[in-house]
Amino acid sequence: LGDKNGYWCEICQIGCDNDENTINNHNTSIKHVKKEAGQQMLLKLSEEYDCLEHDPKSGTFRCMICNIGVTSPQLMESHFTGSKHRKKAEDHTTNGNANADGKPAAAESLTDPAAGTEGEYWCKVCKLQGKSTPELITKHLATAKHKKKVASSELMEKLRQQEDCFVQDPVSSILKCLVCSLDIPSPHQLESHLAGANHKRKAQGKTAGNEGEEVATDGYWCQICKLSGKSTPTSIDAHIKGAKHLRKVAGNDLLQKLKETTDCFDHDEETGLLNCKVCNIDMNTPQLLEVHLGGFKHKMRAEGKNPLKKEKHENPANPNPEDAERIVFLRNMSHKSTEEEIRTVFEDCGEIESLHCIKDFKGNSKGYGYILFKDKESAVKALEKDKTVLEEHPIGVMAYNPDHPMYVLAYDLQPQKEKLFVTGLPTIMTEKEIRNLFEPHGKIKEIKMLMQKKKFKGLCYIDYADEETAASVKEATDKYEVAPDKKISVRFAYPPRPRKEAAAAATVKEAAANNIDAATEVVGMEK
Repeated sequence: LGDKNGYWCEICQIGCDNDENTINNHNTSIKHVKKEAGQQMLLKLSEEYDCLEHDPKSGTFRCMICNIGVTSPQLMESHFTGSKHRKKAEDHTTNGNANADGKPAAAESLTDPAAGTEGEYWCKVCKLQGKSTPELITKHLATAKHKKKVASSELMEKLRQQEDCFVQDPVSSILKCLVCSLDIPSPHQLESHLAGANHKRKAQGKTAGNEGEEVATDGYWCQICKLSGKSTPTSIDAHIKGAKHLRKVAGNDLLQKLKETTDCFDHDEETGLLNCKVCNIDMNTPQLLEVHLGGFKHKMRAEGKNPLKKEKHENPANPNPEDAERIVFLRNMSHKSTEEEIRTVFEDCGEIESLHCIKDFKGNSKGYGYILFKDKESAVKALEKDKTVLEEHPIGVMAYNPDHPMYVLAYDLQPQKEKLFVTGLPTIMTEKEIRNLFEPHGKIKEIKMLMQKKKFKGLCYIDYADEETAASVKEATDKYEVAPDKKISVRFAYPPRPRKEAAAAATVKEAAANNIDAATEVVGMEK
């Protein structure tokens, strides 16, 4: 069954997008094919065996002869072909107890022509349908489940005549005591509850002072909760003050509010389900719908974006080394500082050609960046702005060194001069080939190749015993051509950038030292 909004599979009881590829994939899936075969087998078994009983609500199957329940037609077919079932079936055909009409005496109370077809019976008590044979009806009436439900039905009629302080949900059959605002699953437990001291004490407290009030004989219907009960002041007052009723009233008010603010969801009046048309998700309550509409994924889908795909922020490329004299490097900046605020601090130094703050993949500032001026004189003048306070952070202003990565300048890291970092190597090289390339210039202590999914990335670290050996190897191999038009880069290695905790501690320590120096200068000027 399909429409413009989606496709509904009646066999699997699920929905999906209404496009040809999705529907074909579903119809050829293992689960759909298995359930379709199960339905065909169920029709076949219903025609061949009179002792099959099917509960469409729970999806279970029961053999009325053996009193055995299973969950699929395939299991029921295996049961019917077994020797135990065949033996019991033969005993039923020879020892059946039928009257002149071909049915047990109690069959008339079970037969409902409006609910079943010819040759079938419908048990009003158990809400089950089966073949109308004398043996099977007798077997059903003798089961413990049927007798228990008959006793529960008789007890319910007795309690309805004696008490008016409870209601029953017609869908779930849950019983609710209106005096105690308590849900009870069975009539026997309700009888015990009504006879208890706690219920009697609350009932007396509720009814005190109501002796002169007129009690109506007709029932009431709560449109909000879809529940009915006897129209007495005690019952109505207990229901209206109940937690479930108040929660549903608040849900209805919230639903009206959401309908006024947005039209991106549908409300099924019959089932009460709320469907978000943007995300194609069903929710049970307006409270869950409100949380969903305010969520990140819904907002992304409403804007036509994929919430599962992260939009990675791309930083600008490293500055051109030829412009190093016109660039000043900034560090120790507040993560809250904007580019407009930073530009205001340096605009009196000269014309700014570009300003870049390095950011993470979420677009948040990392606390360092650089400024490119129109001329060299402006950059020199900007160096005088060192330790200028912005957002309670003294900004570090320094000349840009193109020989070092920006994160090294940001965290003031010192090179490890006994270790070299090599880039630009062919990804097909092995450790032995790398060793043969560098070993003639100095004895290697250790080689660490950087891998990604067991594949060489063309990067490696090489350790040497002392700084002199590493320096001589760097001078001899830097810019070495390992292949046509492919040169490697060799430089001293730097320690990894500090983690957030270490970086934050270093920033606080540096800021404290800068504040002490600034305070000392102010005191000196006052003197």
